[in-house]
Amino acid sequence: MPENAPNESLPCLTPEMVDKLALKPEVLKNASWLQNGQCLAVDSISGMQVRGNLGESRLNITIPQAWLWSTAPPTGNRRRAGITASRAC
Repeated sequence: MPENAPNESLPCLTPEMVDKLALKPEVLKNASWLQNGQCLAVDSISGMQVRGNLGESRLNITIPQAWLWSTAPPTGNRRRAGITASRAC
């Protein structure tokens, strides 16, 4: 639940989930976290959007391409690989 909008629900993207998104280190360095570091403050990453689709049990995450690694990040920057994504241009 957002602290500034108590009647709104937002998904909690944990550090483990965010790690799988392959965000560049400079983006993560400036990110803010909620709930004592347990959930990413999505609005702290410019252009990032998170929308839930309960009817399809799906979570849509939109991230500007400039914030993503263009290839797999070096092995110490991610705990493990395993995310699938599609891009619509």
